[in-house]
Parts: sequence; structure tokens; C-alpha cells
Amino acid sequence: MTTFEKEPGQLFIGGRWREAADGARTEVVDPSRGTVVTTVAEAGPADVDAAVRAARAACEDGAWSGLSGRERGRVLHRVAQLIRENADEIAALESLDVGKPITLCGAVDVTNAANDYEYYANLAQSQDGALRDTPMNALAYTKREPLGVVAAITPFNFPLILAGSKIGPALAAGNTVVHKPADETPLSALYMARLFQEAGVPDGVVNVVT
Repeated sequence: MTTFEKEPGQLFIGGRWREAADGARTEVVDPSRGTVVTTVAEAGPADVDAAVRAARAACEDGAWSGLSGRERGRVLHRVAQLIRENADEIAALESLDVGKPITLCGAVDVTNAANDYEYYANLAQSQDGALRDTPMNALAYTKREPLGVVAAITPFNFPLILAGSKIGPALAAGNTVVHKPADETPLSALYMARLFQEAGVPDGVVNVVT
């Protein structure tokens, strides 16, 4: 197993890798063989609090939430591009973690994940306000604004795609994210944390607690 060696199997909080506050770790098992692939940090309440604080700080400093939709869209396009550039590695990782054929992971999971981020990148660039008439002979202007910190909790099946379906729209709208992947399939979430950082997503905007 060489795919996961790039990632330390730690929590990703505030743009930094770190162990769980209590040092706990949990095994990740290849379901196709029943063998242990690696171990990852097992977050506790203190780690979740730290991730939320990092996401809140990143939201309030405006490094992401203050960007225009067009600027956020450019970064999300880069995320999609990086998924495609690392498609073979991601497919191998997803296959190992989920236990399904690597050809299926490449054709379905990786392809759809890249397409999803591309879709939300385009959507980010089209988030417009609106003008509406009012009974007071005036116009009301509506403006879409980020909600804040979003918790993304994803299941074990199709972890890469389902994470993108939650994280993509949250980022497109300017929110920050704390992602809690399923205990059984955390590996692609950790891999994506590195790709988000490489794509230019500011520290603290996406946090991963396994």
C-alpha cells in the first residue's frame, strides 16, 4: 500500500495535520480482504471543537467568504482539475478503502467527483442577487451570503462522490466546512484535504475530523 503514504492519517484542522487530542487512533480495514490498511486519528470532542473554531475563524476573516463567486469558482475549477490529474491514485485509494473494483472507482467515483466540483464552480460564478418591486414604490435588493460553518457528515458508500455533493455547494456559497467522513472510509477525505490546499482553498476553510 503506497497510495496513502502521502497522508499522515491525522486530523486536518486549520490547514495543519495533527493527532487527536487524546492520541487515539483507529484502524481502517480493506473490506475486500478484511485486512488492516492503515490507522487514522480518532477525533474526540476537543478535536471537533478545534475544527469548528478553525472553520469559524476562517469564515470571519473573509479569506474565502469575502471572495466573489467568480473567484471561488476559479478555485473549485482547480479542485476538479487536480482530481483528474490524480485520478489513478484516487481510484486506487477509493478501491482499497471501499472494497470495490478499481475500474468502477475510476469510471464512476473519480469522474463524478470531478464533474461535481466543476458544476459547483460554475454555479458559484452565477450567484446573483435580485431586484424586486415593493408596495412602497421602492426596490428591494436581495443578496446571497454565506451561512457560516457547515458540518458535512458523509456515509461509507461512495465516500468521494458524497463528500463532493456536500462540500462543493457549501464552498461555492462561501461557507467553511468541517467534514466528518464515515469511520469505515476516511481515506479519500484526507486525500482531498491536501488537494483543497493545493488548489488554493485557504487554511481553515475545509477541516477533516476522522
